[in-house]
Amino acid sequence: MLILLSLLVEIQRLPTGGYDYFYQFGRGNWQKEWIVTKAENYTGQWGTIRAASPTGLDDETLLFMKDGPKYFGISHPFETPINITNNTFVFQYEIRRQDSHDCSGGYAKLFSSENYHQNNVTNETKYSIMFGPDKCSTTNKVHFIYRFQMPHEDTIKEHHMTSPPESKGDKLNHLYTLIIRPDNTFSVFIDDSEAKKGNLLNDFDPPITPPKEIPDLTDKKPSDWPEKKISDPNETKPEDWNETEPEYIEDVNDTMPADWKVNESMYIPDPNATKPQDWDEIIMGDWEPPIVLNPNCSNHHCGNWTRKLVKNEKYKGKWHAKLIDNPNYKGEWEPRKIPNPNYTTEPINFTLMPIVSIGYELWVVDKNVGINNIWVGSNETAVHEWNKIHFIPKLKEQEANNQDNIASKSRPGSVDSETIMSLLINTLFGGFFEAYRNAVSLYPKTIYASIAFAVIATIVSFAISFVIDVYGEELYEKWKKKREQNKSRNDKKKKKKN
Repeated sequence: MLILLSLLVEIQRLPTGGYDYFYQFGRGNWQKEWIVTKAENYTGQWGTIRAASPTGLDDETLLFMKDGPKYFGISHPFETPINITNNTFVFQYEIRRQDSHDCSGGYAKLFSSENYHQNNVTNETKYSIMFGPDKCSTTNKVHFIYRFQMPHEDTIKEHHMTSPPESKGDKLNHLYTLIIRPDNTFSVFIDDSEAKKGNLLNDFDPPITPPKEIPDLTDKKPSDWPEKKISDPNETKPEDWNETEPEYIEDVNDTMPADWKVNESMYIPDPNATKPQDWDEIIMGDWEPPIVLNPNCSNHHCGNWTRKLVKNEKYKGKWHAKLIDNPNYKGEWEPRKIPNPNYTTEPINFTLMPIVSIGYELWVVDKNVGINNIWVGSNETAVHEWNKIHFIPKLKEQEANNQDNIASKSRPGSVDSETIMSLLINTLFGGFFEAYRNAVSLYPKTIYASIAFAVIATIVSFAISFVIDVYGEELYEKWKKKREQNKSRNDKKKKKKN
């Protein structure tokens, strides 16, 4: 069924145009264009790996952050800076967390020229825009942050998109797109579907457009401000409510152990210690021997004995009347508003800093977080057209394959080809592979043997794949039946011996 679907829907591999920069990690030498940071502590390993099942394209390769928890840093410098101001700006990339999704950033940073150095990308490297998914603990959102210096302020501040959408939480490919327009509107797309739109000046915290009034920070909440809930004045404490009973009491059934030494101290001055000859009492004070455990109290049954404490069944604690709605409640208190000294009706010269590089500077806990198909451009229509002929059909194919995997694993006695392959290799070739690996480690110069083995292994792999496709389920059932017969025979032998 899946083969028929893939024949009917042809997924275009590469865009024909409409972008300023596009990179797909399965083509060419990525290390010529992308520079891994050499900064201290950034020890995460990058590498291109063919994506694991389920996929939308069988041979899709992504650039993976292969291990964790680690710091990762990588970037691609542009030949000329990209100017965002008064232009449409389009940025998107795919990300896949194919192993797990517990705690990892996945956002990109579009670096400014302030302190960018391609060999030393760290969390201190300044960016113009930060965009992409982030999930760890209770945090799960798509970041969109830009840095801007307000006219009345001395420093550049981060401005965070308000009400960000949640990121995707499964193990499939997902596409995150940011579009900024000349009229200062923006859109965030997830899998080519708009998840957030707004205005760069107003829908960020802090906003670029200053409010006319701001809260008075010197204003204090009145002491007589009515609370939302009050104690019920008609409720009275029950007569049998005793507030004096303690929460814990001594266990009257507890008795002192027979070997307990009440007159012995648990710790005593060390009887074997002597004052050092160079002890100066004028400078150091009176000498005292160190305190050690009393040798007569090795079981710790010494000193004052007390009964253990147990929960007091009569304990009720302090009585409180139940809470009811306050009829005089007039809402949450808020400080009064005062005129904003920074408010202005003059238009703000809002500009985003030019981008000199694109990169990923991340703390990643999950293994195998992959990125691919990075698009930078200025044509909003072109990117959506590309998504419709590449990502959307690819995601549908991947989702279908994922459902088939789930259905296959849920069938009683079913097994996937990976399991059969593992069984065949371990059974038929396991000893041979292990012996060869040991030989090569001892004699690494036997390169011709290695080449010959690689050729033979490739032929064997194709042969095994063919056998699995044709006879996989049948072979597995026979192997399982044979194993059960052997187990039954061994169990009978054991019973006879006993």
